[in-house]
Amino acid sequence: MNTSRHSRSLVRSTRRFLLSIPTNALSDTVLAIGSCSGAAVGDKFDHLGITPLPLPGALIQQPAADQPNAAKRRRVHSKGHEDAWAGVPAVGIPGCAAYILCSVDSETEVDGHAVMVCRMDAAIADVRYWNGKQFIQQGDLPPLLAFLGTKRFAHMVACPE
Repeated sequence: MNTSRHSRSLVRSTRRFLLSIPTNALSDTVLAIGSCSGAAVGDKFDHLGITPLPLPGALIQQPAADQPNAAKRRRVHSKGHEDAWAGVPAVGIPGCAAYILCSVDSETEVDGHAVMVCRMDAAIADVRYWNGKQFIQQGDLPPLLAFLGTKRFAHMVACPE
């Protein structure tokens, strides 16, 4: 993480952060969030008109009985105790494939970037992206998005076996 970024000061003070794992369908949203500074605009979600997803409760819920297909869309896998989320103002980008709550164990600075060793405290994921061995795009689901830097993205898809 660039040491001059506002996000860096937030992570440094709390030693915790939420990692949202977006899909290719969210590239414009991710770019908009990353292109403005919370130090300048305050709440990025409010500034960009995005309704944040409060975690973990927003994802751990049962679909309505009259929506049989909703169960497949809303199913999630949750790892980590609910207490891990206590006191953490965790909000995610709506529509991500997964959300990982992390704690910083150690860090070092290299060329203006903080390189952090982190622990996963809890995670919530859409089980449709889990094939039993890997967390990856499957079937008609949007591929996972990876940020390469300087407004460049890649998407990850499973290779045929």
